[in-house]
Amino acid sequence: MEQPNESVLQPVQHVRLIFALIIMASFLDIIDFSIVQVALPTIRTQFLATYADLQWVIGAYGLTLAGFLMLMGRAGDVYGQK
Repeated sequence: MEQPNESVLQPVQHVRLIFALIIMASFLDIIDFSIVQVALPTIRTQFLATYADLQWVIGAYGLTLAGFLMLMGRAGDVYGQK
């Protein structure tokens, strides 16, 4: 029986590491989005922000969340379910 070639195993480990980092970043973005939603009244009073400013904050977090969702969807299409 042959031993697995280390050069074949190396790229698989890199893909798993990159995938794990993307999953963590996506999870942190979701958590951060939730935290900002709860903290909006405090943000408004502390920074004297208008409702338009708060909408920009929500929009920025929503765009990053949407970007990560598209990235994870594409990764699922490329690598499939295993």
